Amino acid sequence: MFDFEIARFLYRVAFLLTMFHDSTYKARAYFKAALSVDGYSSAVANLYKNGELKSLPHVGISIEKNIIEVLETNSLTLVEELLGDIPSSVFEIYEHTNTTDRLLKKLFDNKVYSMEGIKVAVENRAAFLSASDIGLLYDVTTCYYTNLKFQYAHAAEIANELVETLKVICSFLSRSYKLIAI
Repeated sequence: MFDFEIARFLYRVAFLLTMFHDSTYKARAYFKAALSVDGYSSAVANLYKNGELKSLPHVGISIEKNIIEVLETNSLTLVEELLGDIPSSVFEIYEHTNTTDRLLKKLFDNKVYSMEGIKVAVENRAAFLSASDIGLLYDVTTCYYTNLKFQYAHAAEIANELVETLKVICSFLSRSYKLIAI
């Protein structure tokens, strides 16, 4: 599992605590831990194997337990608990570049939790949305897959893995050609 995949769970916890549970202190702690995991130079899975997860900045006992759960089960029950009856489609909206916290709060206060709900609100020119909100949300719904947030750490991690794989392939090919030449 990549570090950014682990961090994604922590980012989601921070988001849910901020938007739905008014727990800014805890949200800030999870966000800082997510940044640490996301930007760490060595694999978090290796730290887990060596029992050194607490050596990460901003990772305490409870966040360490959450990271271990993510590594072992590829899920986090805390996310499900915090979601409660809110659909997980809120993450689609949250992870879109054009949505601000103010706009998200407006949508969620009016029980709009999905891209389909946004489309309906825009088409009906919902009273809780300003003209600029409608324009912004129109762009969100029409260009959904082209404007997703993408963090440098994610790209760097995938690129490093790709480079290592290519090195292995090149090494294998160079040995194969030497055998053929003999």
